Amino acid sequence: MKKSILASALLLLITSVSCDDSFEPKADFSEKYILNCIINGDSTTQYATISKSFDVAGYDPYTNQNDPFLKNMYLELIYKRKAYRMKDTLISRLGDSRYTQPIPVYYLPNFTPNDGTEIKIRAYPGQGKILSASTNALNPNNFYFSTSNRTIPTGNAYGSTLKFTWKEFYPDQNLNQEIFFAPELILVYYKVENGVEKRHQVEFPMYLLNQEGKDIGVYPPIANRVNTVGFEQPAVDSIMRSISTGDPNKSNYIIDKAYFRLLIMDKYLATYYSAQQTFLDEFSVRINQPDFTNIEGGLGIFGTYITKKVTVELESYYVDSFGYRKK
Repeated sequence: MKKSILASALLLLITSVSCDDSFEPKADFSEKYILNCIINGDSTTQYATISKSFDVAGYDPYTNQNDPFLKNMYLELIYKRKAYRMKDTLISRLGDSRYTQPIPVYYLPNFTPNDGTEIKIRAYPGQGKILSASTNALNPNNFYFSTSNRTIPTGNAYGSTLKFTWKEFYPDQNLNQEIFFAPELILVYYKVENGVEKRHQVEFPMYLLNQEGKDIGVYPPIANRVNTVGFEQPAVDSIMRSISTGDPNKSNYIIDKAYFRLLIMDKYLATYYSAQQTFLDEFSVRINQPDFTNIEGGLGIFGTYITKKVTVELESYYVDSFGYRKK
């Protein structure tokens, strides 16, 4: 959460209502601690970070040279009435970061909470402060695919819709209100570049929407109480064509497979993700980006997720129709 970490960042104001010479673009500084931890129910290692908001002398937050991420903190996960202290380590930063030191990260190995029971997190950054949150772990065995297509195209004739349906064992209405789904269909292919096969992947839209003469892909939203999604064949065809746009050497493209991935998440992660997605298109100006937090005593996000995946094969004749090769 960039805005939470850079709590004193310069705010952009675009308004046609009034112009006030006394306007102060920088709010009063209030120090906040930020705890972020996303529990992956498919992994044996869990990670967390803790940072602190900062102030700068002027209005440019990028003048700050003090790393906001904190090390040597005490973090613990509480699961089935037992507390597990998270270990600390350092990971390298990307080359374009203005901070030169590695990022302090906390981790807990050999820990996979995925049976649907409650899990909590607590952090003690000092000065008597406690950051805490709780949610429920997700059980991958509670979900399964049914009547899902496993080939592209789905039949002998084009024009069909590729459908995926998932269900829950022992569905509970109250629990369903807490669980959200983010489906996606992804193509995996290789492009031969200078004699080397380089792996790529691209997401398929559900359907195409014509806007001002241009086809725009519409992708699956995050939703709960939904258990099916369809991908229209014209939308699938559009992605197949687009991967080689402008390149006459179609044989340099090697189609591997597609896979349908279902991201299953709790309401906290879904709410945070949805809030961020609202501001991720190229037409948005980030003036009042929402912050979502479920951390008591500070800011941040503590959520859980699991994934379910099914492989989808592409028929050889379909791949050949674009001039590509099948892996």
